[in-house]
Amino acid sequence: MNKKTDMDLGTFEVKDEIVISDPCYEADGSCNKISKAKSGTWKSKIEIEDTGMFGKRVADLFVCHKDYNFLDGNYYDWEELADCGVDSGQLGVFSKEVYQNDKDKCLDNIKEADICQDEKFYNRMCYLTLGDTRGSGIFGGTFEKGVNVSSGYGDGCYLARGIKKEGVLVAVWINFITEEDEDDYMDEDEQDD
Repeated sequence: MNKKTDMDLGTFEVKDEIVISDPCYEADGSCNKISKAKSGTWKSKIEIEDTGMFGKRVADLFVCHKDYNFLDGNYYDWEELADCGVDSGQLGVFSKEVYQNDKDKCLDNIKEADICQDEKFYNRMCYLTLGDTRGSGIFGGTFEKGVNVSSGYGDGCYLARGIKKEGVLVAVWINFITEEDEDDYMDEDEQDD
């Protein structure tokens, strides 16, 4: 296992429910998870791993309500929530009222990307993971109502885990790079030598 470096992404606000999803999907629950969550301010961080041949990648995303400190996936019993599909190389946790809502004013505070100009929500989430550098050194970020990050090695299916208190989510963890992934990519790297 390669050494991971923590990066604080800041906070965002949640109202009643969250959507865990690639921002390219509709919020219908088929490729994403919609769940009741504790309202209020949530904290977010990522763990970045230098994978060698593939460079630095987001290995884990952790978010939790400000009243809790579950920003470490190694010390708690996490409940499996859903396998979340990724087709645009990114995955986020969003307050439900902003998800795929192009009319939400908080999106006006995020720069535009050069992708899907007619889909404001998706376009702005792409900017969070691509920035002005087209992804070089950009891992993701927060905005007023969510967080969106690059997903490990890109497209695929990632397990979202959570911790609930009194029936609502207070923390979410998504592990993008597992030990099995590292073993698979190390084997490919060795074959290339």
